[in-house]
Amino acid sequence: MRAVRRRRTARITLAGSLAGTALVFVTAQAAGASWLQLDTPNVPGASAWEFTSVSCTSPNICVAVGDSSGSTNQLLSENRTKKGWTIQHIPQPAAGSALMSVWCTFSFSCIAVGDAPSGSNTTVPLAERWNGSSWQIQKTAKPKGAANSQLNSVTCVTALDCVAVGSASPSLNDQVPLVEHWNGKSWKIEKAPTRPGFIESNLTGVSCMSATRCIATGSSFKPSVFVTLAELWNGSAWTIQKTPNVTNGGRLNAVACPSRNDCLAVGDGFGARWNGKSWALVKLGSPGSPASLTAISCRAGVCYAAGNFFQDAVLTGVIEFWNGSRWRVQNANIDTSNDSSIYGGISCTTATNCTAAGSYHDPVDGNRALAEDFSLRWQNASPQPFFGVTATSLNSVSCTSPNSCLAVGSFSTTTSNGSFSDTWDGSTWTSQITPRQFRTNLDSVSCKTSSFCMAVGDLSASGHLVTFAARWNGTSWVIKKTPNPAGASSSFLEGVSCPAAKACTAVGFSVTGSKIRLLAEQWNGKSWALKHAPNPTGKSGIEFNAVSCASAGACEAVARFNGGAFAERWDGKSWHLQTTPLLKGHSGGFLAEVSCTKANSCLAVGDDAHSGHIVPIDERWNGKAWKPQQAAIPAHVTISGLNSVSCAAASACEATGFVSGSTTAAIAERWNGKSWALQSVDQPFGSQESDMTGLSCKTPNACVGVGFYLDNTDTEQILAEQFS
Repeated sequence: MRAVRRRRTARITLAGSLAGTALVFVTAQAAGASWLQLDTPNVPGASAWEFTSVSCTSPNICVAVGDSSGSTNQLLSENRTKKGWTIQHIPQPAAGSALMSVWCTFSFSCIAVGDAPSGSNTTVPLAERWNGSSWQIQKTAKPKGAANSQLNSVTCVTALDCVAVGSASPSLNDQVPLVEHWNGKSWKIEKAPTRPGFIESNLTGVSCMSATRCIATGSSFKPSVFVTLAELWNGSAWTIQKTPNVTNGGRLNAVACPSRNDCLAVGDGFGARWNGKSWALVKLGSPGSPASLTAISCRAGVCYAAGNFFQDAVLTGVIEFWNGSRWRVQNANIDTSNDSSIYGGISCTTATNCTAAGSYHDPVDGNRALAEDFSLRWQNASPQPFFGVTATSLNSVSCTSPNSCLAVGSFSTTTSNGSFSDTWDGSTWTSQITPRQFRTNLDSVSCKTSSFCMAVGDLSASGHLVTFAARWNGTSWVIKKTPNPAGASSSFLEGVSCPAAKACTAVGFSVTGSKIRLLAEQWNGKSWALKHAPNPTGKSGIEFNAVSCASAGACEAVARFNGGAFAERWDGKSWHLQTTPLLKGHSGGFLAEVSCTKANSCLAVGDDAHSGHIVPIDERWNGKAWKPQQAAIPAHVTISGLNSVSCAAASACEATGFVSGSTTAAIAERWNGKSWALQSVDQPFGSQESDMTGLSCKTPNACVGVGFYLDNTDTEQILAEQFS
């Protein structure tokens, strides 16, 4: 039993001109965002509501706090599970109370802090605790003699060890830092110094690396100037740290510490970083005007911060990402109609799973709670459809960075076929005309740099199909002559891999009479040369499908024959046949693509037959032998397989392919070094059928996949997907 599969390209037999057709060679489409707005419930009896903070203990498990307004102002609490957001009852100490921050150590143990009215024009600290089933108001310590006091931020080392920071006002004209500690039984005030010569000091963020090491940030004020403020807890006392300032001073609104000696703080238009000894200014990303970031969360050396900025005088929510060296703005679109928005909290449980919370203003309905979720996902990034074609697709893609990829493909009109290429800059696809466009197929491409790519395929010449290669120099294509086996009536190059600009390996097959033989060629920086590849004895229908080279002297190629699959290894001098065993009870076997991160670490994918079904498989090369493994099998289909694989690391691979039932649809799977997991793929609007045949991952968290889809007129169009 063999899956009905689409070849990467149709073989060209026509030649002609596209003069006068409507084919457009510049196409663009912004990729979707990895931030996705979540649905949250309406609050019964409220006219407006918002989130001010959020804390997550695992992906999809979060607690958010905020407030609502209607006939009276009320506190708001919502829990998030895999099923969505639900409102939780929370005690109301007094009308006008506010919760500014929440921290969850476990899903059943959270503390939220803020303030509550107490008498006329006075406020006191407020803390509430979630035990997994209900919220309870805690008794907080009230600063002696303070007219007003509040808690702005909270963090917990354990469920029985939390620190909250804020401010207290001994009189209406001054303000001092406030720090309170929860020991599992009660809240107690800890003495926090105030900056001499300033009439106001306020702590708005806190992060604890351990019970004996915390950092709190905020600001101090004296007439006409704000300056940054940071205080360090050493296990026995809080001390003021020396902090940098921008012109006219500023605030550090929030802080997070990825490690004991590495903390990041964000503020109004700038950030700062602490290396364990001193603070230094850090430039924020620029969304268009200076951003005020008020929340930050870090995991595994990366951080996400949230806040707002003014876009054309409109307050607009913004999220930024810290990659270990710089801040960049992320796209976090709001799907609902709004005329302003703000993020007040953000919480990350892994380096690639975060939830942000805040509010947006609906022009008709008023303020509404806003929740956005960040996770790695496949997003449709297909260019605008080509018009004037009967079919068009991208067959292969190679990326040198997440924002620099080159893909090659083919198109057909009513009179001719041809090839083209597309470059991707992270948001836009731009198409280029390739050499001998109307007589070539381009099956595979490999890029070493953005100015060196090699594409291979075949060329129709004098009634025969011969090998073809072209080099991309960053601005244009140049043909590179390729040899063909003597006596061959047809020759094809199906795959190429370039570990260096002066070292490329291409594989395919040739036809001589009734015999099909393997074909391998090598590029040395100046020319292509044939290299003998042994053919398995007694097999027919032999083809190389793909190749991956960890270095010029270490390549693995996967191949097929009628009824099965095999592999060959290049050791720098010659090709050697290898067997690719099947799992018990499986038969057939087809390996479509291979990716090698090292000479002794490769992963090949494809499909085989098992129990009357066609199922995805993979084979792993450990430097000595190939070992088969079952990939994740999509449910409720009898035919599925993997077409392409790309590994950014041995334990971080993406594979793309198809499922075939009443229709065919593109699928994706992720390998984490131990197991495969199916992923959803965002299909183009109106797509009737789709398949991803090419894939390139420059990092574990950034991939581009290409292929084709059928639109609602049954015209084959380019499919492009971005994983980020």
